[in-house]
Amino acid sequence: MKRQIVPKLPIHLTILSIARLILSTANRMYYPFLPVFARGLGVNIETLAIVLSARQGLGVFAPLFGSAGDFLGRKSSVLIGLGLFTLSFSFVAINPTFETIFIALLVASIATTIFNPAIYAFIGDQVPRSRHRLVIGITEFSWSGALIIGIPIIGFIIAKYNWIAPFPFLASLAAVTTLMVWFLIPKDISGKRSRVPIFKTLQSVFSHPQARAILVVYLLTGTGNGVFTIIYGAWLENAFGLTIASLSAATALMGIAELIGEGVMAGLSDRVSGRLAIALGVGSNIVASLALILLGHSVLGALVGLFMFFMSYEFCLVSAFPYIIELVPEARATIMASRSATHRSGLAIGILIGPLIFHYGYQINLVTVIFMDLIAIVILRLCIKEQKPEL
Repeated sequence: MKRQIVPKLPIHLTILSIARLILSTANRMYYPFLPVFARGLGVNIETLAIVLSARQGLGVFAPLFGSAGDFLGRKSSVLIGLGLFTLSFSFVAINPTFETIFIALLVASIATTIFNPAIYAFIGDQVPRSRHRLVIGITEFSWSGALIIGIPIIGFIIAKYNWIAPFPFLASLAAVTTLMVWFLIPKDISGKRSRVPIFKTLQSVFSHPQARAILVVYLLTGTGNGVFTIIYGAWLENAFGLTIASLSAATALMGIAELIGEGVMAGLSDRVSGRLAIALGVGSNIVASLALILLGHSVLGALVGLFMFFMSYEFCLVSAFPYIIELVPEARATIMASRSATHRSGLAIGILIGPLIFHYGYQINLVTVIFMDLIAIVILRLCIKEQKPEL
């Protein structure tokens, strides 16, 4: 029997998307302003990159934290995630030191790990499979919205006040959104709770051959993305002397690129198969990386190349979501948390490597991206099969 979209689903998704916009802004604000935060903390970018890598490395525990959506329910997990995030950023606002930043980043990472899988599991519960790609594509606008809306606001706040100011600002927004979720999203939409022991749920995910293969793809593409994303702000500042305002504008442009990538994914809906959509995303990211190597010697060329890079990677990242949430339907939150774990593990590796090889030129970072993407395409070709349509 096909699932029907519930009447108030648009309202619920809007609230959850606002919450994710706040968390995504907090997650992404370090990359374009990496030198600014490093100077504020009195450390070099390599040291701050290690902290960011540790934050992403915590993602290896995502299957444990993220499976909360299967065991505690969707709404409860969203509230826990938002609550932890609010506390962590409030901690920095009260005592802004390198140590508190480190602790807050780790706690906020756990919060996001609990929060995000619960949203995708909720969509899997409430939306028919035929509409998954469309609805996920729409909700993913909150991720690109962090660059289009969130980062320019953060840049303005940093320029007007200081590097500390974004923390109380985002903590306050998260607190308000927590109340919105508490009062406006009814408890009965939280989804079914799993009665299967957590390790059996994890076993059902990692014993699935295609699930393992898609997780490896995320590890590879995440590594490539981390290698370049960690240095693009420093590259633009060093190569072209861009100011905070200019970096904010450039990052907003990247957000528009991601928005287009999400829009393409949502618009494709059932027109393109899952495996083909993922392959198109990875392949276009290779093309974008090559273009960035060729065009990155001028501001205009760099911005065009970055636009292509962010658009293609976002399409690559999101196009797999509808495929993943139907691989193991009884463990949707857990498999999405496992996806997060492998993706963030890749990012952690890439973030560590990126600043080290950046000393030899940004082109080396992009060659690394291409290498990782090529391996991912081979795995897609050999190990990923199409799913049978829903009856």
